[in-house]
Amino acid sequence: MSTITLIRHGQANTAAQDEVSYDRLSDLGTQQAAWLAVGFGAIAGHVFSFYLRFHGGKGVATSLGVLLGIFPYFTWPGLAALGVWVAVTLVSRYVSLGCICAAAGFVVFFALFNHARLGAIWPLGAFAAVMAALPILRHRGNIARRLAGTENRIGRKSAPPGGEQRPDAGA
Repeated sequence: MSTITLIRHGQANTAAQDEVSYDRLSDLGTQQAAWLAVGFGAIAGHVFSFYLRFHGGKGVATSLGVLLGIFPYFTWPGLAALGVWVAVTLVSRYVSLGCICAAAGFVVFFALFNHARLGAIWPLGAFAAVMAALPILRHRGNIARRLAGTENRIGRKSAPPGGEQRPDAGA
């Protein structure tokens, strides 16, 4: 059985006198599960809002807030995914494409930043995959419009009703 040792900082005692040991990983695992449940609840509440008859947003910004709060496992990969979103959105001028690339990139960044301990934190990896899949699934309409060439870009006026292309909308 493995032992996890936590040391409280900021007190005058020596480290040897100030150790608290946990003989069960489940003590900390329960806390992680609670944080993941709270994070998932925030995202689900945004995406499937009770007040909007279980319709809502795509969950990207809320997911980023959850990612930044689960330190360090999701924070650094979340910041890297934010960088992907900024870069892809600036280059393509499609917000939805930036969101999809950032969500997919988040899983890769999670694996890269946590490669040494992936076996021990597999529940976080599973949660990361679900968090990445949800915004991608919520962007299905955007993907269809992008393939049809009718998706709006930043800085361009909306496409006319009916999906017809404006003469200047080709890119």
